[in-house]
Amino acid sequence: MNSELQDLPCNKYGGYSDKHQAVIFIVCLMIQYQIETRQADLEDTSLWDEHIDVEQLLDKDPRAAYRSGAVDALQTKIIRHCRPVIERFGLKSQDKARTLDEYHRMPTCRLRLTQVDGQIQPLVVSGPVSDGWGPNGLHATNFTNIHVPDGIAYHPSTDLWIQLDDDLLPPFIRGEIKSTDGKRYFFKPNDTDEQFLRETNILLKIFELGLARKIRTSNIAALVYTDDRTNIIGVLIEWNDARQIGDMMKTATHDDLARWKTQVLQSVEKLHQNEIVWGDVNLGNILIDADSNAWVVDYGGLYNPRFVDEENCETKVGDLQGVQRVFAHLAWEIDNRLTGASDGAFNHS
Repeated sequence: MNSELQDLPCNKYGGYSDKHQAVIFIVCLMIQYQIETRQADLEDTSLWDEHIDVEQLLDKDPRAAYRSGAVDALQTKIIRHCRPVIERFGLKSQDKARTLDEYHRMPTCRLRLTQVDGQIQPLVVSGPVSDGWGPNGLHATNFTNIHVPDGIAYHPSTDLWIQLDDDLLPPFIRGEIKSTDGKRYFFKPNDTDEQFLRETNILLKIFELGLARKIRTSNIAALVYTDDRTNIIGVLIEWNDARQIGDMMKTATHDDLARWKTQVLQSVEKLHQNEIVWGDVNLGNILIDADSNAWVVDYGGLYNPRFVDEENCETKVGDLQGVQRVFAHLAWEIDNRLTGASDGAFNHS
């Protein structure tokens, strides 16, 4: 964030704009804000002139617009105009950790910039009020009709702590989280119903079948609930210190790659035997542990078109196609490292 806001711990997590309006989403001092700017309110101001200039840059070359700093500079000015309201509503201090429950229940405030006596002022449209949706869409899904096998643990969101490196609350709560007793977990949030339910149902099936004892894959530790055990806002997965396979390419050999590929194919075969489709074959979803063994993780679905053709998305064929292409890409990376080549790009076709 611009130096003018360094003492105001704000974190942007989204937004959209066109020639007539713009919306920025930020988290600041334990409140999430939706800040709107509209042509009808600001048309005769230098701020709106800058908005039009930025929109023209975005239309021409979005990446260049962001790299130039023009988008960030405009958003910083918009947030600065809202500073009086943010400081009035925000907490005056923050601990270095917050519970997941606090994050989930973070109140939302809608602001709109308008003109009052020729001065740009923030208008409070609504809030702050807790509406059950945390930043980036974190919310609860009722699990009354979801089959949850016996033995699955439930963990309250009030007993899970978000780890902060500074005063900035992250816009996405995904990854390391700790319980009150200090145990580490990997937290997967309920931020998109379809993908979250797909992954959770697969993790529950893996648990019920005992597959996590037979192959190296994600093992669910608990469902995370708020209010009561039917309202699920995420899942806890047993912590794994393994590294993404792509991070191993500086030292990996072709022999390493062959062994890891065999291990991944064995895991995928076991999944397929139990009618489970991995569904998201990707460099980030193959992990290598301290004993140099390969793990298969992440069942959220979707696909990476670099490795899986669209028509094979979330199919057994797609899983196998993806594994072949991922390891072909990694072999190409090793070849480039050994030969000193740096030009060109991998072509999986």
